[in-house]
Amino acid sequence: MNGTQGSGGHDREDDPADPAESARSGHPLDLAEVARRLDVHYMTAYRYVRLGRLPAAHRGGRWWVDPADLDRFAAQRTATPPARRGDWHPEAYRSRLGERMVEGDEAGAWAVVESALVSGVSPKDVILGVLAPSMRTLGEGWQEGRFTIAEEHRASTVALRLVGRLGPLFARRGRPRGTVVLASVTGDPHSLPTAMVADVLRGEGYALVDLGADTPVRSVVEAVGKTPRILALGLSAGADQHLDAVRRTVRAVRAERPDLPIYVGGPAVVSAGQATDLGASGWAADAGGFADLLEGLTS
Repeated sequence: MNGTQGSGGHDREDDPADPAESARSGHPLDLAEVARRLDVHYMTAYRYVRLGRLPAAHRGGRWWVDPADLDRFAAQRTATPPARRGDWHPEAYRSRLGERMVEGDEAGAWAVVESALVSGVSPKDVILGVLAPSMRTLGEGWQEGRFTIAEEHRASTVALRLVGRLGPLFARRGRPRGTVVLASVTGDPHSLPTAMVADVLRGEGYALVDLGADTPVRSVVEAVGKTPRILALGLSAGADQHLDAVRRTVRAVRAERPDLPIYVGGPAVVSAGQATDLGASGWAADAGGFADLLEGLTS
């Protein structure tokens, strides 16, 4: 893959003018062409390179792949079917991810996420099967005294950064199926639960207004009133002391929008019966459960 100098000293392999021509001539391919030939997203092709599964050279600020290496990789990839929800084992990823997050090792945590994605696990399953359960385990460990407050906060910070990096993988084109407003209720300092739910719902084709942590009742009511084509409201409560805020928020929204579906979840809400007692329309155990509830509204 050594470059050959053309006229004027320009390295033609470093910057082929036409990726399709490069493919025909045997010249290295840029990642856009690699993604096109593999029929994957550009970022997926980049992850193959980052994890060393696809050999590549970095020159001129871009990655270049030898067509022969791509052919070998494509043949191997075809021979190894991608992971499906029923035949992958998230437990190994969870333990590794939890260790990296507690250490505050964002790069190591992202490497765990990348390894799952490259093996064929969907971004949705990474959140539902790996990241969210890892955070639940860490939260339980903190309550039991196995983790310090500092370790729990450090892990939460890393998790938020991971969600931020996963976000673009959930982008969907086309007209949204409706808009959902999300909020952690007033007094709840955690924004991670709604951030994870927001990504999963974006992947299902919904538009999101995520108000984040510690959202005052009045702000939730205002956001609901100003959101066009609103389909539902989702509220998260992280601890028992936040349940009264859930009840007050539901009551205030009902006064303005009595017919709006309001779903509640988070660590403090553990059953459909509890959700009913809080005045909500339903309970979402996780982001997947929320998506199922919305499906019932739009089907």
